[in-house]
Amino acid sequence: MSNPKPSNKCIQIGSVFQYHAQGECGSSYIYYQVVGLRGKTLVELRELQTKDYVDERCRTSQWTWHVWRRPLPGQFQEDAEMITVRALAPGEHNSRNWLQGRGEKSWQYYVEVQADDESIMAGDDGGYARLALKKKGELPEWADVP
Repeated sequence: MSNPKPSNKCIQIGSVFQYHAQGECGSSYIYYQVVGLRGKTLVELRELQTKDYVDERCRTSQWTWHVWRRPLPGQFQEDAEMITVRALAPGEHNSRNWLQGRGEKSWQYYVEVQADDESIMAGDDGGYARLALKKKGELPEWADVP
């Protein structure tokens, strides 16, 4: 029995992938949409715009700096350049499709998600997102940042 080889044949143009960006003081997610396939293993992605928001789930959270984020498929970041990553072998991580790309300091991994996915930003990233929502007038009064 041989190991499956990496292939992009299970990946569809328009699929959404998420990259988990985690730093020392917070975490957030960046969403990408598949815009092209090259060869047998390469996938072309563009970064999506996202919608950040606070709802009742954040009120009951033990963390005061949580902010929800969801992707906006088909709405790309204005300055987002296309990036090329490679597909991993089916089942290499789990049953979902995974992509791998070269980051500045290490490999970056992207996991396929549903177009209506939600993720949560926490720590400083969540705090900065709340400040941005407040500046735009989209932060509920009860969620105001002290």
